[in-house]
Amino acid sequence: MISSKGRGFVYLLHPTPELWTLSVPHRTQILYLPDISFISAKLNLTPGKIVVESGTGSGSFSHSIARSVTGKGGHLYTFEYHDQRVEALKNEIELHNLSEIVTLNHRDVCKDGFDLENIADVVFLDLPAPWEAVPHAAKALKKSIVGKICSFSPCIEQVQKTALALNENGFFDIQMFEVLVRSHQSKQLILHDIQSAIDGKKVTFRSNKGRKRPISSVDSDNKPPLNDDHNSNNIESKPTLADLPDPKSENQSEISILASRFEDSARGHTSYLTFASLFSNQ
Repeated sequence: MISSKGRGFVYLLHPTPELWTLSVPHRTQILYLPDISFISAKLNLTPGKIVVESGTGSGSFSHSIARSVTGKGGHLYTFEYHDQRVEALKNEIELHNLSEIVTLNHRDVCKDGFDLENIADVVFLDLPAPWEAVPHAAKALKKSIVGKICSFSPCIEQVQKTALALNENGFFDIQMFEVLVRSHQSKQLILHDIQSAIDGKKVTFRSNKGRKRPISSVDSDNKPPLNDDHNSNNIESKPTLADLPDPKSENQSEISILASRFEDSARGHTSYLTFASLFSNQ
């Protein structure tokens, strides 16, 4: 978009959950794109899914969930216990036109539960004590399908307690992951074959050998000057273009490869992701 006086311009970007994650006001620690993408894929978040989230926080992951489940009756029920964060989230949900897809609840699910039963395909927990919410999550998951749960925990002790609670409440296939991003710098490199490298060294050697050494003052006083014939017979001539390897010859070949290396800086630990499944046909 060009300015009214034509002296400048700005790019207008279509709003996406990814941009919101990069610019969201940090009321709490948020989930970033590597964890968000892995969780979304692991839980198979697709249009039509019903998701229950507890620990809305700043709403970073909530926006990604809302986009993933939009369509075919998909919905997000998200819970936050902090009253000031709830008010800020309500304003953002209305401003971003997510009211029909997202239902925000002010509730401490660890003590009071979700007040939902047999409704969710997926439950996501981002809580200080997620093991306290596991029994309530089991009630919220649908009984007719294999329900999925994910817990986001920074400390391994939280993972241990959550895994025990999942096992006690009938969950199976309990797995824990850690997402670490390693960025690469890549570029094209040209590799020469051995013969062309040897030929290049030969040319360099002959070029250095053919150079005249400066005559010292002592040598110039004791030795007579050499005539032209003597010079021409004893000093090897410099290499010519004919001595260079022929780039079209069979021995002169090049191979182009793509090489990469790790960047020096990398984002460290963010959290442990604990996944489990539940099937209770009752």
